Amino acid sequence: MNYVTPWEVIHLLEASGWAIEEQWGSFDAIGADAGNPASALDVAALPVSLQQAAATVWNIVARRQDG
Repeated sequence: MNYVTPWEVIHLLEASGWAIEEQWGSFDAIGADAGNPASALDVAALPVSLQQAAATVWNIVARRQDG
């Protein structure tokens, strides 16, 4: 399995001239047997890098800096 981490996506976007407007995580379970233990925690107080690592899905809104 090959995937891109949130911090890699952010780095690629910024290196390509995009500005990160918003980013947030979803910590919900996916499927009946695939829970996310972080859903029971208050992750808002954690550094963004730890939130990204614990998230089930990480959402990023970006805009081109030149447009």
